[in-house]
Amino acid sequence: MTTKIKTDNDQKIIKRLVSGVLHTDRAIKLVRELSIAAELQKDYDILIDLRESVTAPEMTDLMAIMSAWSRLADDFDNKIAIVFRKDQEHTRFAQLFKTCMEARGFKFRQLFDYDTAVEWLTG
Repeated sequence: MTTKIKTDNDQKIIKRLVSGVLHTDRAIKLVRELSIAAELQKDYDILIDLRESVTAPEMTDLMAIMSAWSRLADDFDNKIAIVFRKDQEHTRFAQLFKTCMEARGFKFRQLFDYDTAVEWLTG
């Protein structure tokens, strides 16, 4: 289980690779840690790589995760990119997550390719 935050100072991106099972409590902890990092690096975007994770939250789990993200919304105006593995499980979750993030007003993209995500964040 890997969840270490890295900061790319050249590209101004806070990066997080997540592997293993991403259950609700772990996802909320991830959001909190990213919120702290974003507070310290105010002009940095966020890149979360979930390609090595297992995610299958239920709707109630998704709502808890979105509640954690919404606390960040008032103070965060930068971009967020999440890279998902392209399979049925991740695609379904990605669509629900995208809808919620956009409804909350985040500059958000869900992608299936890491390099494309970095390109969007730095463009």
